[in-house]
Amino acid sequence: MLNRTKSSLFELEIRWAMRLCGLHYTIEHISGEKDVWADIVSRWHAREIVAVTTVQTRSRHIVPVEELSPLRPLADEQFIFPKRADLHAAQLAASRERSRLQHASEEADGVVTVDNRLWVPTNAKDLLARIFVVAHCGSQGHRGQDAMALVLKDRFYTVNLDDKVAKFVRQCLLCKHFKGPRQIPRPYGPLLTPTQRNEVVHWDFLSLGDGFGDSKYLLLVKDGIFHFCELFPCATPTAYVAAESLTPWYAQYGLPQTLKSDQGTHFRDEMVKHLAARLKMELHFAPVYSPWLNGTVERLNKDVLQVLRALLMEYGLTQHEWPYLLPAIQANLNHTPVASLAGHAPVEVFTGLPTSSALDVIVVPAGSEQAERVVDLDDIGGFVGQLRSNCTLFTRRCQMQRNASDSATWHRTRAFLSTSTSVTLCYGQESTNVCRTTSCWVTGSAPSEWLLLSPTPSR
Repeated sequence: MLNRTKSSLFELEIRWAMRLCGLHYTIEHISGEKDVWADIVSRWHAREIVAVTTVQTRSRHIVPVEELSPLRPLADEQFIFPKRADLHAAQLAASRERSRLQHASEEADGVVTVDNRLWVPTNAKDLLARIFVVAHCGSQGHRGQDAMALVLKDRFYTVNLDDKVAKFVRQCLLCKHFKGPRQIPRPYGPLLTPTQRNEVVHWDFLSLGDGFGDSKYLLLVKDGIFHFCELFPCATPTAYVAAESLTPWYAQYGLPQTLKSDQGTHFRDEMVKHLAARLKMELHFAPVYSPWLNGTVERLNKDVLQVLRALLMEYGLTQHEWPYLLPAIQANLNHTPVASLAGHAPVEVFTGLPTSSALDVIVVPAGSEQAERVVDLDDIGGFVGQLRSNCTLFTRRCQMQRNASDSATWHRTRAFLSTSTSVTLCYGQESTNVCRTTSCWVTGSAPSEWLLLSPTPSR
């Protein structure tokens, strides 16, 4: 054994020599054919050789999501963007689950789809987690559970997707830094509800602090029914900035009928009044200290702050660099599907353009070719009419969705009343109810009895 010259046994031989130096011995060489006892010991309890038919190897090493950065997994250097090849490999490994699918079809590249959506097996937990990271982090802005679920349901199919999305959002550490612990409900009152596109436009100023350049404020302009918005950075919240920002909105989307805002002096200035008079627009102001009556733009302020904080922390930027993120914030707000629009994005129902997402890289194959489409210029009128009818249909669906959501929230039931019907209103001391037929607020601590009278005809 000491005659072996392998470098891996050098240290072992030194230890043997140290132990044998105190003994009297003679070294004798035995050939391998006669050294049967050492050969038997070396083969003691040897396992049988397992024959492997096929061995699947990957050209790249995928690090599990659990080993990535828990705060910014998308920005981790070891994060591997999910691809269709990974999805195809996961589907091949889940052949038993595939046999239980309904309405499943196979595309040209072998990827299985269910109702024109890519099927993600339940056991492919790491692949599903990487898809969730792309749909929630980065430019998606950590919007929340509903927005994330709508984006995924439009492109992927998996069992119990809502529960998995809810668990993923609860475990997101970055969301806990900038999202509040709870939502504060506001009194329910009569609102100025539009019925068509560009009928009511809300606008408001939002202070974001000093940024690179002279930008300190942000003017938000939002459509009242489709939630489509545009962001305009400015140095000071003045009436000139408010009037100037209305010009590009009018140039691209047309003239709004009503402008709704708070009681700020920059909105009640004579310049804005003259501009509204020239353009035949109506100015509508919410009562003071009642921001919930202009709640749609206040909700936009919250979404802008949430997405801005998420992107600043996601990309490791300072607070003064917020002006550079405005295009990404506006794209995130306009291209994220929302439940109040029946699962559509604001840009889709307001402009008729298709929405986009970072998940389209996985859904659409890289080498897919789109068929050429020839459009006859004489049929432009028909296309425009079809677009308008689709927008009208979207508006009706959004109104139905909103009414159903309000009914589920407030548990309202339709009451059939007639003239001279006695109505009893009961409310607690800390509650606030609103008479839906008028603009007055009803507060009190004891029940009251009202007599429903017939309306007096106006003269």
